[in-house]
Amino acid sequence: MAQLSDAVDRLRAGKGSIISICGDAGTGKSRLVEEFKATLDLKEIQWREGHAYAYSQNIPYAPVTDMLRRALRIEEGDSPSKIREKVERRVELLVGRREDLMPYIGSLLASPIPNSRGQARFLEATLA
Repeated sequence: MAQLSDAVDRLRAGKGSIISICGDAGTGKSRLVEEFKATLDLKEIQWREGHAYAYSQNIPYAPVTDMLRRALRIEEGDSPSKIREKVERRVELLVGRREDLMPYIGSLLASPIPNSRGQARFLEATLA
C-alpha cells in the first residue's frame, strides 16, 4: 500500500507511472487493488487497469493493449472503422486532441490509424 501511495504522490507532482502487481493466484492481488482504489478520489485521479493472463505471456505488450482496449471501450468483434472511431473519440476525451498518438495506438491495437501526415504507413512498413 505504501508503494502505491508513493506512486499517487508522484502522480500529483506530475510524474505518472505504471504499476505492475504480480503474484500467484489467491495471494490477494485483486484485494490489494480494490482496497487501494477505495482510498482514492477517482474524480481527481484517472485510474486505468490492464490485465495479463497466463495465455498472453508471449504476446508483446499484452497488459498495455488490454488497458487500452478497456480505456477506449474497444470490444471483441469491433470492425477496424469502429476501432478507429473509438480511439479517436476516447483519446480526445482522455488527453485532448493528439493526432500524433493515433498511429502508435493503432499499432498497439493491430489496427492502423494514420494521422494527417500519413504516419501509419511508415509504422506499417517499419513493423512489417
